[in-house]
Amino acid sequence: NYTNVAGMLAGMSLDLRKIDERMAAMEKDVQDGVKLEAEDPTTSLIFPLSVCMRCVLMLAAQYFIIYSSVALVKAFTDLFGLGDSTMCAVVLQQAAETVFYAPMLCVLFLGAQLRAFQITQDKAGPQPLTELAMQACTWSVFVQTFMALSVPIFLGRTAFRGSKDRLDLEVPGQEGRAVAGLLTLIRYCAMGMLYVGFIVVSVQVLLMDTRSLGAEPLDLWDNPTTVAVEYAPPLSAAMASTMSLTMLFFAVYLALAVGHSCVELLVVPSETLLGIERALASAAKVVDLAPMLCILFVVARLRALTIDPKTGSIPHWVELSMYTGVVSLTGLVFAALLRAMLEHGGVIPGDQTQLASSITKTAARITAIARWIFTLGAYGSALLVIAATLALRAVEVDGRRPVTPPLSPTSQCGLFMVILYFAIYLALFFFEAQSRENLELAELVGAALQSAESAVKFCPMLALLFISARVRALHISE
Repeated sequence: NYTNVAGMLAGMSLDLRKIDERMAAMEKDVQDGVKLEAEDPTTSLIFPLSVCMRCVLMLAAQYFIIYSSVALVKAFTDLFGLGDSTMCAVVLQQAAETVFYAPMLCVLFLGAQLRAFQITQDKAGPQPLTELAMQACTWSVFVQTFMALSVPIFLGRTAFRGSKDRLDLEVPGQEGRAVAGLLTLIRYCAMGMLYVGFIVVSVQVLLMDTRSLGAEPLDLWDNPTTVAVEYAPPLSAAMASTMSLTMLFFAVYLALAVGHSCVELLVVPSETLLGIERALASAAKVVDLAPMLCILFVVARLRALTIDPKTGSIPHWVELSMYTGVVSLTGLVFAALLRAMLEHGGVIPGDQTQLASSITKTAARITAIARWIFTLGAYGSALLVIAATLALRAVEVDGRRPVTPPLSPTSQCGLFMVILYFAIYLALFFFEAQSRENLELAELVGAALQSAESAVKFCPMLALLFISARVRALHISE
């Protein structure tokens, strides 16, 4: 009996030691951390959203919320005859000017995503730094929109006495102006982050290659007929044009935002400052065409990549049309600035001599001719790109022509929205030219065109959502 008890106790002691060893091993594993194997995205029920797509969706949400609010307030004020001078309408209009960055950013993000997919053959997205810059731009737009909604609360009305385009201003006390100045500072810090992010994305697009994106093999794009090793295909005309128009867009809106803030924060802004603000507002109306023109270029690029996934080549005359559109829109911006300066001060401000008046009239005629030429160039180039997108066909290889895929619903809807958008803005251009001579026509057509312009403001972001869904679907299918 004693022997059995001793054996049982020895066995229990051995078991306790084993338990202690296992507990120590478990404690060590907990302290060191448990390494989990990364989940394969292809096995999940929902393919994970890329950073680019998340940013596009966030910007789209902000855009639609603000512009839907503007439309609802506009309908309410028109129904009850309150006019456009209500505090809510003015504040929302300022927020709409801020969130108007969103379509241009989305086009840039999608262009970067498409270039990364092309270089890696749909195996990887942009570099981590590029994705971080996209997130910085997205959050900076949110902060700017929030600040644009907050500043007028402390500043009173966002308008000023003495300008036909502005209303009477309730001048706040010193404390309110101090808080408004602080909020404006925060807003411009966010704007600085936006511009830094935009520059980072643009530079990273230029630096994209198989090495930075981790694609294999590294010499995937090498041309054996050249001495140097090519690690990426040449930057497409669509991407180069998009980046150029993005820089133009942000430059104009930066200047306009600075002008607005200067007028808001000054108790009595000078006529010169008000004139500069009006000139920049005129330039901003012209550069509003840039997002839709870039969307057209992206639709054409997406169509080309669908037909030829490796190179996405398009005819040279289409590339020339894209560059012509960029140059024409840039010329229209400078023509709008010059025209506004001539209307509000002449060539030599304060000089009313006959010579100065003659120079001003001559400059005005030259500016008007230039505006018509640049307008013809911008809309003509857009028309050529639309026609080329519809006419693109697969290129013959070794005497055989591959089957050309049909035009996707995304491209069809995108082209329809582009045509609708440009048609309304072209009608506004002709209306502006004729309204100075026929006031009855201006009263009859003006309200209808303004309502149409407000409606087509949704077209850029809708088209971008369709393009984003198409890009995501193509990436998953690959």
